[in-house]
Amino acid sequence: ELRMRSGWAIFGVGMLLFSSPLLGTLALGQMYPLLTLGLVAAWVADHRGRLKLSGVALGLVVAVKPLLAPVILWPLVRRRWATLVAALVSGAAATLVGLVVAGPSALLDWLRYVGERRPDGYWDNNTLPGAAARLFRENDFVEPVGTLPWLEPVAYVLGVGIVLLTAFRARRGSEAGLWALVAASLLVSPIAWHNYLLLLGPG
Repeated sequence: ELRMRSGWAIFGVGMLLFSSPLLGTLALGQMYPLLTLGLVAAWVADHRGRLKLSGVALGLVVAVKPLLAPVILWPLVRRRWATLVAALVSGAAATLVGLVVAGPSALLDWLRYVGERRPDGYWDNNTLPGAAARLFRENDFVEPVGTLPWLEPVAYVLGVGIVLLTAFRARRGSEAGLWALVAASLLVSPIAWHNYLLLLGPG
C-alpha cells in the first residue's frame, strides 16, 4: 500500500510476526491481532478513498475495545464526515448486538467493573496512570518514590491532553495520524499491557 521496497516490507512484516507482543497475545488467546487487522482495514480503506468502509472498520474496533475510542477523532479532525458517521453507526450497531446477545446485565456488570478498576503498579502496564500509580502510590510491585496519589488524576489529564494534541496534529492527513491516535489511546487508558503494543506494529 505504501509502495515500499520489497526488502523493507519483508523486514517490517517479519519483525511484526516475530515480535513479543504478537507472540504473547497469540499465546494468551487475546483479540489484539483481530483489532490490529481492523485498524489496518480502516487505514487501507481510507488510503483508497473508501471512506464509509474505513468508518465501519473503525467503529467495530472501538465496539470491541472501547479504550481505543480516541481513534474516532481521526475522521473528525480531518472532516471525513462519511467516515465519522459510518464509525458511529457501526460501533453503535455492534454494541447493540452485543447488548441483545449478552443482555443488559452484562453491560452493567462491565461498566461497574471498568468504573472500579484502578491502575496498578505492575511494570508491564505501559500507561501514564500506570506510571503514576507505580511511582506515587503504595502498590504491590515497587516502593514508590513518594506518596502523591493526586498525581494519578493529573496523569489522566495529561493523557487526555496528549490525545487532543495528537488529534490536532492528525488533522493534516498524515499517514501516521491513525497510529499516533492509537498510541495516545494506549497512553491515557488505565491499563495497557505490553501485548497491546501489537496495535502499533503496522504503523
